[in-house]
Amino acid sequence: MAHHIWMNRKSRMFLFRAVNILCTEKDRIIADFQAVKDIIFDNAELLTEKEKLHDELNMVAVLMEKCIAENARVAQNQDEYNKRYKSLAERFECAKLRLSEVENAILEKQTHREMTEQFLFELQKHEVVTEFDEGLWLSLVDFVTVYSKDDVRVTFKNGTEIKG
Repeated sequence: MAHHIWMNRKSRMFLFRAVNILCTEKDRIIADFQAVKDIIFDNAELLTEKEKLHDELNMVAVLMEKCIAENARVAQNQDEYNKRYKSLAERFECAKLRLSEVENAILEKQTHREMTEQFLFELQKHEVVTEFDEGLWLSLVDFVTVYSKDDVRVTFKNGTEIKG
């Protein structure tokens, strides 16, 4: 998909400055990322929880099947059966909802790590920028926020914000 970026001279100069500031700090930024990436993007607890939730879902599904089978075989109070079944169904739905949340958190961490690594890969390739490069801009800049004509901020894909 083609992106078209229309900027006046002042905007381009601001972006040059912001990208150049980032480029001059790239060795520190990359080193800082390397030092903390395994801690920041650690999914071990989430993966353990995901496994436990899968086990919980399987166990509750078996209990629900047994509950239904018992109700089909043995005459019992239907109010008690319905309460027991409803309780199991609620437990199943809670575990299923939490599993979805955990899987989304895992995916979010993985995506954020990949985006940050791609950002640093692109940053590593560049020194001082002397002319506007739309591809570079799109690979490094997450968004630009304009608070006023005197307060414009570039937020890079690694979270670094530079005020113009």
